[in-house]
Parts: sequence; C-alpha cells; structure tokens
Amino acid sequence: MPHGNKPYGRTPPETVCLQGSGAQNEDFFGYNDNWYWVFDGTNLSTSVTCFAMVMAHIGEKNIDIACLSDCAAIIWRRGSCEAEVYTDTRIDKFTKRTKRVLDYARKNGLSGAGGRELALRQIVKNRRSMNKPGGYWVGTADGAGFDQALTWSVDIKNADQVLLCSDGFMRLFEYNIMSMHDFFINGVTLNEAARLLRAFERDIPDFTELKRHDDVTAVRVTV
Repeated sequence: MPHGNKPYGRTPPETVCLQGSGAQNEDFFGYNDNWYWVFDGTNLSTSVTCFAMVMAHIGEKNIDIACLSDCAAIIWRRGSCEAEVYTDTRIDKFTKRTKRVLDYARKNGLSGAGGRELALRQIVKNRRSMNKPGGYWVGTADGAGFDQALTWSVDIKNADQVLLCSDGFMRLFEYNIMSMHDFFINGVTLNEAARLLRAFERDIPDFTELKRHDDVTAVRVTV
C-alpha cells in the first residue's frame, strides 16, 4: 500500500510493492520531506501481527537510518565498487532455524502443507524470543520493539543512491540473481529487478523458503 508526497527539493523516489504468497502480508512504503520508509508486515494465523521496518532521513550532511528486523538500507556511492548494507542481523539465527526445518521436510518428502506445518511450528517457537533480550526485535501494534531499533548516521559525501527494501527484495542479491554492483551501476529499475526475482522464484526447484513468492517492497532514492 503506497503512500507519499514529494520530498522537499528532491525528485520522488522510484518504488515497487508486490504482494507475496502464503501468509497474509501487508507491506507499505512512504516518503515525505526527505524521510523514506519501508514496512514489511506479517500476520500469521499462528501468532500476532508484527513487522520489520527500515527508515532513512536524507539530510544535508548525513543519512540517518533506523532498522528493525530483516529490512535493509543500502547506500551506493559514486566511484565505489561495493555497496554499504545496513540491516538488523539479530533475527538471522531464527530465520536459519526455520530454513533448516524446511530443508529437513524437503529431504524427507514432506512437501506442501506438511512442510509448511513444520515450518510454522518453528516460527511459533522463534516468536517466543520476539522482543526479548537475546532474541530478535520487531515492531508490533502496541509499539513494542521500536526503542530497540538499530540506528546509524553516515556521511552523505559521494552518496549516489539509497535503497530501502524488504527481505523479499533482498533475495535478488542473496540468491545471486544480480549483484549489487550491476543493480546500481547498470540502471536496472525496481520493476525490472522484481520481474527477474519472480521468474527465479517460479523456476527454481527445491526452494528452501516458507513462501516461494515473498512480498517485494523497495524505495530507491537518487541523492
């Protein structure tokens, strides 16, 4: 669900927001007065509504970033050969546990509903550690978790592009469908990237993800 107004003194950003499959999701993005954000929401039938999020403010001297869970902010600088990635890795070990369960199910012939049921049980276990010390942090309707967001303030010097995205969009890079270098340098649009990602997800066999098609939400700002 998009929402936004023209940022002061800057061209409106490029955006994409595609619905995934499986669990009920509600992603949205927005921008206003040099603030930009992506929220990646999930409402599994087994648990409470929660969301990952990433926000950025692009000022005159700094880019200020806040992140909860597995959304990401990526900065590409002019003349650079490598992107700067800012994300919250505290959830990673829990995500890996779910993927191990999915891999076990696949190797033991428990595809479809059987494998999904095992994965959902693992997610319920994971959520016992949600918004607790030593666990992982997300946003919830009661506002819990926000004060645990990771924050950065980075120099805007030579910054060319800023990408905010959901973990569904990050699959583009995690599965080597496209390198970050090629994405930023070759002028690939967000819609083109999303189409490549969807084709990969559709065609790859034995895909170790709970959802073959995750939500794909991203905002790209030219600095």
